[in-house]
Amino acid sequence: MLKLRTTILYSSLIISTVSMGSGYLLAGYWQIVPVLLLMVFLWIIAKAQPTFWAASSVLVGNIILAGVGITSKVSLEFMIVASTAAFVSWDLILFSRDKLSDGLSEAKIALERQHLKSLGLAISIGLMLALVSSTFDFQLAFGAVVLLVLIAFGGLVFGMQYVTKKKL
Repeated sequence: MLKLRTTILYSSLIISTVSMGSGYLLAGYWQIVPVLLLMVFLWIIAKAQPTFWAASSVLVGNIILAGVGITSKVSLEFMIVASTAAFVSWDLILFSRDKLSDGLSEAKIALERQHLKSLGLAISIGLMLALVSSTFDFQLAFGAVVLLVLIAFGGLVFGMQYVTKKKL
């Protein structure tokens, strides 16, 4: 499981950087290259020093870059994929720090397996919904969007608890 988690972690870091870079570079924003290199360096530091603040700061920086890209008319799909991959990296860095720091046992291997399943399910559903919704042009008030996000988040939490209890 350790090898799988490490492979997923590094793959998500690469996907995040390549997606972000592709979106910006295809839109003609070549000035972003030093910032992307800085983000790669910061992700490496966050992996080496897996503290909540290090990983979370890099995630927030990635989300800010995606937000700036979206407002600058960079491909929404690239920004969604980059942000999702950054979230996966953040999650795996913190999970390995919190749950697996003092060695592996059968219980921890089972916990990691369940975590990876839950993460895969959440990411798959989230990406699918985000990419499908990006094809529609809805004009909703900010309060309505916040309400929908809270309902979706609550449903996801409920669904994940159900899946975890039933060991599906």
